[in-house]
Amino acid sequence: MTPAITRDERAKNPAILSAILQTVRRLGNEGKEPTFNTILQELSAGRILEFHRSLRKYLDLMVYAKLLTVRHERTTQPNIREKQVYHIAAHRPIVEAGEKALLFHGLNWDLPSPMSVSARTDLQGLALATISDHIIYASLEDAIVQSLKVLPKRYPSRAPELIVFATALLATQKVDFQYLLGRAKEEGIMKEIFGILLEIDDTLASAQPDVEDIRTLYELRNNYYHLRKPLLKALESFQVKTNRRQHIVSANEVVEYAGKQLGIKG
Repeated sequence: MTPAITRDERAKNPAILSAILQTVRRLGNEGKEPTFNTILQELSAGRILEFHRSLRKYLDLMVYAKLLTVRHERTTQPNIREKQVYHIAAHRPIVEAGEKALLFHGLNWDLPSPMSVSARTDLQGLALATISDHIIYASLEDAIVQSLKVLPKRYPSRAPELIVFATALLATQKVDFQYLLGRAKEEGIMKEIFGILLEIDDTLASAQPDVEDIRTLYELRNNYYHLRKPLLKALESFQVKTNRRQHIVSANEVVEYAGKQLGIKG
């Protein structure tokens, strides 16, 4: 299984992504070749980006997400590296946001044939994505949202399984709940996300939870303690009342799925 990534590894700046796109487009409109060096000169002059290595990471991200294309051309001068010329290829980038992405983010399940979702996203979504083996994996938040939105329609029989995975990850992983809820609202799956989050909080924070496996529950609570404050803040900002129950999952299922995710249960 691919190990879970850290936030630092995936952080990009959507404003810089936008500036690169604008620079490539403007150079092309002016009849100039949008080469790597020319793009870097333009961004450096605007005090946007000054380092070769940083620009390389941004451009690779955009190429692998099929937002840009790159063409390698020989130079007329000997012993000089090939020019890398960039062009805009699409209006929106593409990321992997299905079960493959959930596994990439540490889903602790054995999936012989994980389902894939190639989702179009915006620059914010691309900024939070990560390259691994030339694949652009969506953020954990976007992967959960897209998996719940797309895969049950394609494979109705697998819908319960996706609820399991979302519950396991949301109950145990560090999540940007504000971003998650915003994406869920945009994609029309607020009911599912709210239902899962509210049951997780009710189960892992209740004084009198109605669960069978008390030992696993208390181990999960130690992990959940650090996750709860940002969750409640996000729910409050979206005006979600914590006493609302959607019954997407049960308390016993929360304990079972989260326990398996953390390796507490088999």
